[in-house]
Amino acid sequence: MVYLDNSATTQPFPEVVEAVRAAMLERWMNPSALYAPAVKVRRQFEEARRAAAGAMGASGGRVVLTGGGTDGDNLALIGAANRYNQPGSLLVSALEHPAVGESAAFLKLRGWEIVPLPATPEGLVTPQAVGQAADSAPADRPVIVTCMQVNNETGARMDIEGIARAVKAARPDALVHCDGVQGFLRTPLKLKNVDLYTVSAHKVHGPRGAGALFVRDGVTLRGVQAGGGQEYGLRSGTEDVAAALGFKTALVRWQEEGAAWREELRKMKLYLLGQLLAIGDVRVNGPDPAGDFSAPHILNLSFEGVRAQVLLHALEQRQVYVSTGSACASHGSRLSGTLKAMGVTGKRAEGAIRLSLSPLNTLGQMDEAADAIKEMVLSLRQYRRR
Repeated sequence: MVYLDNSATTQPFPEVVEAVRAAMLERWMNPSALYAPAVKVRRQFEEARRAAAGAMGASGGRVVLTGGGTDGDNLALIGAANRYNQPGSLLVSALEHPAVGESAAFLKLRGWEIVPLPATPEGLVTPQAVGQAADSAPADRPVIVTCMQVNNETGARMDIEGIARAVKAARPDALVHCDGVQGFLRTPLKLKNVDLYTVSAHKVHGPRGAGALFVRDGVTLRGVQAGGGQEYGLRSGTEDVAAALGFKTALVRWQEEGAAWREELRKMKLYLLGQLLAIGDVRVNGPDPAGDFSAPHILNLSFEGVRAQVLLHALEQRQVYVSTGSACASHGSRLSGTLKAMGVTGKRAEGAIRLSLSPLNTLGQMDEAADAIKEMVLSLRQYRRR
């Protein structure tokens, strides 16, 4: 099997599986209880929080442990909007994951103005465009800006640090949120001007049901869950110790080997790209894969004359697994909103597939995948309409 859909989810590291298993067998007590074994569980849970904070570079703020990226995005945006006594302006690009897009739709129903941020043909949101939009927002209303670190479909890497600086220069009172689910640990990011930063465990070989949200000092959120007041009153409910400890285990591995992995990911991606471009009539959707604005682990390609879903299922017969876009929207009939925002439409959009890599892939697998894709593309092209 050659698994190239790591942007949808990753295989947990073996030590992560063992950490979750051990936690469920041995550390199952409620960490809010006061007797000694539960207090020990609480200490281990807090160690997981510190590991997440360290991996995020989260100085000058606190880290809320969440149930994943969608949970964190909802809490960040809706929780931030709840802090104001009037609706304001939410600046959001058309490239965002549904977790952000649907949060924006919810806030629109509550009176918030949704200001779309344009994307370049390469799928990038520029600091200049965001700064201008922030400067144009009504001065007497609150402003929240959200932009993803890495696009989950094209691998476009946004200049989040530049965007955050531009926003703060135009509107020092604005809040800046970044969905870091696809960029966390695979592309560096300094949170100097970022107020809210969301990450997820299962995209980096941790367990599902775990994630984290960085909240800068001085930023207050109002949670949407009523209950016992866990996680600073923002996520009531008994803490998932097993998921948190599994997340911590994955983070430790990344801290040890992440630098080498990032280099290897880019090497494999560019090697695979070279093999596939040799097929001919192949278009890259997104920024230059070898450039600074492309994440090291995601490729989006269109093969002329081949529909993406047909190619996906043909490759499945060879146990090569790819995607046609965001797994969170893959069962819908609509074409990719990300590609549409980039101006990629028609047959090129219908033919776009995403190949996303992880440290568990190998160069040998890139050869296997390239051979299978070449065979299937050339075969399918024989049946295209003239």
